[in-house]
Amino acid sequence: MKLRDELLPNASEERISKVLSKIKEIETHLNNTNKVSKLIDKLNEFSYRDYNKEYFQNFRKYEKIEDLARDIAQIPPKKTNITDDELTEVINRIRNNDINSHFYYQIIDVNINYGAASEIIDFPENQGLKNSEDIAHFIKYFR
Repeated sequence: MKLRDELLPNASEERISKVLSKIKEIETHLNNTNKVSKLIDKLNEFSYRDYNKEYFQNFRKYEKIEDLARDIAQIPPKKTNITDDELTEVINRIRNNDINSHFYYQIIDVNINYGAASEIIDFPENQGLKNSEDIAHFIKYFR
């Protein structure tokens, strides 16, 4: 299914490169508290995020720098009236390990009020759910 533009990843290669450069500079200055704080503030302003020094001290334990740059480079999604079919497609993309899964999880976080939606998507069998359509219906309509 084709998604509306506001539901699609939006980071250009140029923006990803800029973020990657900013992350590398932050890593270089992690031991200089004043410098790194300013660098992180600039990155947060550029990316509309709220990262802190501790995040950059630890992220490499969990993800590659290129993946982080792509995730941070995405303009965060806004609340929209997401249809059942769109939500199902977003979940399909997550479950198929789309390279932009982090962005799709953000769409769900912004648009769905079910607090443990990511857990349901990652472990649908715990609720007896079998497919993306069932997961979408569950997290959208059950509270």
